[in-house]
Amino acid sequence: SLAKVVSEFEGTTLEFLPGVEFNDDNIKLMADISRAAQRKLNWNALAVMVDTPQEMERVEFQLSASDYARKHGGDVIALTVPQAMTIRINFLAGFVFDALPGWGDFFRLSVEERIEKLKDPEYRAYLNERANSEEAGGMAMLANWETMVIDETFTDKYKPFEHKTVGELAKSLGLEPFDALVEMSIADGLKTSLMPFQETGEQSIWEFRGRLWQDDRTVIGASDAGAHLDMIDTFAFSTKVLQKGVREFGVISLEQAIHQITQKPAELLGIKDRGLLKEGWYADVVIFDADSVGVGETYMKFDLPTGAGRVYADAFGIDHVIVNGETIISNNEYTGATPGTTLRSGTDSYTAKMFGS
Repeated sequence: SLAKVVSEFEGTTLEFLPGVEFNDDNIKLMADISRAAQRKLNWNALAVMVDTPQEMERVEFQLSASDYARKHGGDVIALTVPQAMTIRINFLAGFVFDALPGWGDFFRLSVEERIEKLKDPEYRAYLNERANSEEAGGMAMLANWETMVIDETFTDKYKPFEHKTVGELAKSLGLEPFDALVEMSIADGLKTSLMPFQETGEQSIWEFRGRLWQDDRTVIGASDAGAHLDMIDTFAFSTKVLQKGVREFGVISLEQAIHQITQKPAELLGIKDRGLLKEGWYADVVIFDADSVGVGETYMKFDLPTGAGRVYADAFGIDHVIVNGETIISNNEYTGATPGTTLRSGTDSYTAKMFGS
């Protein structure tokens, strides 16, 4: 019913979050919504973390949502994360961990109750077993405890292990990786900051991603639009494509990469007069050095209200940025100009064409 209302308004589009359990019901629902709205629907998010036959099978199943939709009058596009995400998670907030099967109830407990539960070897074993179960699906990668990096800890005993892996901690303590992780988290009052899904340098994984970027069932993205400022580093996805995808691994040409991160998303959203360098269009221009463009080290920057922190990284090789024809970055310095404007559906956007139309 809501999708039918969306169809009555020019320049609108649809987004869908299928959740961790991507299944046939979600595939059908996305197609139904797209068809009812007569709008493209992008779902969030398709990510490739490893290069295995099982991962390829999972990805192809998720991409089949587009094939199904197109056969049934809809148009579904996968928003694909172009790099391995580095995120910071803990047992205090529980975000991401709570998506593991059987873990949701644990995070509904108070901090004190959680700590007591974690002290119980049987309950600890239960959590570990469920995290590694078939039911966990792609989230089971989160349970590669030994590869997690300890980003920050809050007790003297564990400070020397910051920026080391849980596997290294476990070896030092003579414990299994999950047990070592739990012991450290308990000592920290569950605040221990952990980083799973570390960036990989394997050529085959980047080749896999490169093929996805050029598939008409995907669009590059998933910056998270600031939803998880203190956790996730995908804000730099476009620069990562140029740095990793083009220069370091050569899985896509520079011209193709620019098309994928400019014109293609602009057309998906139906943004008027943007996405191309074209006479009469808005002059939104990034001038960069193709031989050096990239992303610096990720760190916390505490410049939000009340001194709250956010995950940040400096870009390099990007010397000038022009918005609406006015320079906002010159020689890598902010000019103070604010020529941007809010884009509104219908006024600044058109209804993008569906597949086959």
